[in-house]
Formats: sequence, structure tokens, C-alpha cells
Amino acid sequence: MRVSWLIAFLIAAAAVAWVGSSYIFPPAEETVAAGEEPAAVEAPPAEAHQPAVRVMTVSAQPMTSALGLQGRTIANRQTEVRSEVDALVAEIMVERGDTVAEGQLIARMAVQDRQARVREAEALVTQRQIEFEAAERLNNQGYRSDTDVAQARALLDSAEAALELARINLERINIRAPFGGVLAERPIEVGNYIRVGDTVATILDLDPITVAGQVAERYLGQIEYGTVAQVTFINGQTVPGVVSFIAPTTDPATRTYRVEVEVPNPDGRIIEGLTARLDLPIQQVEAHLLSPAVLNLSDGGEVGVYAVNEENVVEFHPGSIVGSNGELIWLGGLPETLRIIVVGQGFVTPGTAVEVQEVDEIPNRPDALTAVGDNA
Repeated sequence: MRVSWLIAFLIAAAAVAWVGSSYIFPPAEETVAAGEEPAAVEAPPAEAHQPAVRVMTVSAQPMTSALGLQGRTIANRQTEVRSEVDALVAEIMVERGDTVAEGQLIARMAVQDRQARVREAEALVTQRQIEFEAAERLNNQGYRSDTDVAQARALLDSAEAALELARINLERINIRAPFGGVLAERPIEVGNYIRVGDTVATILDLDPITVAGQVAERYLGQIEYGTVAQVTFINGQTVPGVVSFIAPTTDPATRTYRVEVEVPNPDGRIIEGLTARLDLPIQQVEAHLLSPAVLNLSDGGEVGVYAVNEENVVEFHPGSIVGSNGELIWLGGLPETLRIIVVGQGFVTPGTAVEVQEVDEIPNRPDALTAVGDNA
């Protein structure tokens, strides 16, 4: 029994000595002077990481601002054709809605005694002509005075004037179109008795058609004659026109000025009274045509874009929206040429140094404008 106790005692003593050796003899690299704090071990420096972005170089372009007005189509010319004689309506040649040419016959009145008056005037002219020639011959022979010749000449002139008037009255029974257009109204029928001044027809000249709108005083100086405007009708049809009239006086009711745009209408399809929108060019500025996806707001609430300079450091450039073109917007107030961040702008701030990848167009993937990483 004593041998086994001795063996157990020796094993226990060896274990205690092994455990306590680390306190009696510490490792050389961990040895510190008494009373001193052990020095902190510094981690190796991490490699600096720069955000990756995609940029596109853009340049300013001339942009013409447009002023939108509500307008209405009106005939280029409109007239009421009136009778010049008292007579019965004998014949009508055109119907409402028909297209007529200048000088075309619209209606004819009854001749009545007008033809007879012409024949009577012709006969009187023949008589006066004979009397005048006879007076001249006798004057040459010394049998008639110069006064007699002058009197005969006056009677002949009077007869010729009466004949001309009779022929004019006869021609007045023919009602003709004063210019080409569309017969809008015809308030007469065969058998009606009309008097001088009564309306026979209303004619509209629709080529070109005129579109009229009202413009505020503050824009008046920015509109010029001959400027090409765009006219859009309620059915979506858009046609070009030319500014043909700017009113020199204001409408006292609205304090606005009338502006008219002429639109070619050779087939007459654009009729009077249609509602239309006028887009009038009023000024030209330099601006950038951009996707709204590249816009950002500064801390102060300014609209602008993030761009990178020559050192690939992010800068914020404020601008102002001056117009739109379909799904794109015109942003003014920017430098002429910029390297705009088109991918990754949501993950950078001004002053950030970035890794740049140049692209030729804005990616059209929805996630490409919001997600960015090392491989942006």
C-alpha cells in the first residue's frame, strides 16, 4: 500500500509543477516590466475601398421653350354674299357644304325686264352715235356750230353710260363666290323674293385655317412673326403652323393679346370651331437632355445631378428643370460639359473619391440605377 501511495503522490506533484511552470517562467514575448500595462497589439491596416460608379459625358444642347395656349380654329376669311337686286330666286347651283371656286355661280335671280332695258339702252346708243357723226359732218361743212357737236357728244356719252348700267344690273342677277371656300350657309330657295342687301350665302375660306389664342402680356415680347408653332387637336393630331398675327391692343375683358397661327389645310379637313392647343416657341436656352433617374436633391432641397471631376471626386451641380421631351427632361443651369453619374449616385456624397467606369448611355435596367458594387 505504501508503494501505491508513493506513486500517486509523485504523479500529483508532477502535474502541479507542470501547471505552475507558466507562471514561474513566462514566455519571452509576453514579459513586461512590473507595474506596466501590456502594449496593445495593432491590427495590420486594411486596404482603402472606393465606391464604383458609372458615368456618362453629356453636353448642353439648344432647347426652345414653348408656351402652351388654348386656342380655337377660325376661318381665314368669312363673308356673307348679299343680293344687289330686288328679284325672285330663279335657280340655285350649289348646296351647303359644297366647295366653291372664286367666281363660281351660286344662284341666279329672275331676269324680269333687265334684258329689255339692255336692248333699249343699246338702241339709244346707236341713235346717239348716228346723231353725233352727223353733227361732226355738218360742223366740218360749216352748217353746225361746235356747241352742237359738243351737245351731241354729251348725249352719246350719256346713252353709253345708261347701257353700261343696264348691263351691270343684268349681270347682278348672277350671284357668284367672291373667293374660293366652303358654302357654309344658303338661306334662300327657288321662288324666294329677295331684296337688295339680303343674305344669299355664307362662304368660309378654310385654307389656310387660322388658330387663335390669347397670350399674357409678360410673354408678348417673346413671340415673333413667322415663328413655327405646333398645333395639337383634341384627337391627338399635331400639325405645324406659322405665327401670322399678334394683336397690337389688349382684350379689355381678359387683359390678354390675341395671337393667330396659320395652318395649311388644302383638303379642308380642319373645320372651323375646333378646340386646339398652341405651343409657341418663346425662347432658346442651353440645357441638358437627361433621364429623371439621374436627378438628386441636395441637403438644401436643390434639384441637380452628381458628377465627377478630373480627379474622379464626386461633385453636386444644382440645376433647374426648364422643359420636358417625352420621358426625358431638360435641365438648365449646368456646366456645358459634365461627367454625370448614371449608376451609383445614390451611394455617394460630394467629396467622395470613386472608381469610374465610362458608359455611352444610361442603362435601361430598373435595378441598374439603384444598385452598385465593385463591378458597377
